[in-house]
Amino acid sequence: EALVIAKRWRAAKSFQVADILYKTAMVEREAGNWTEALQLYEKALSIYTDTYGIKHPKSISAKRQVQRLRYSMKEEEEEETGDQEQSILSVKKAKKDGCAKRRCIIS
Repeated sequence: EALVIAKRWRAAKSFQVADILYKTAMVEREAGNWTEALQLYEKALSIYTDTYGIKHPKSISAKRQVQRLRYSMKEEEEEETGDQEQSILSVKKAKKDGCAKRRCIIS
């Protein structure tokens, strides 16, 4: 709601809107809503960069959060892929072990 009010009173690209986006992104990240948090951090970064420039501490902080979150999301995705691959290998091994006892052919 604070974001809606800020947009009414200031231009949509004001630094105050960016501050609200950044803080909301922190809450979303902590709640586990990483996709939403990433979008909010990216919007805040865009506003900070346009307002202050890329070397400003707020821009740097927002960019760092975007990078960290992307890294965490990528890492989680790789873990999930690894878990799926491990499950597939376990099933194949179980089938192979079961067939070895019954002398069947596995393709």
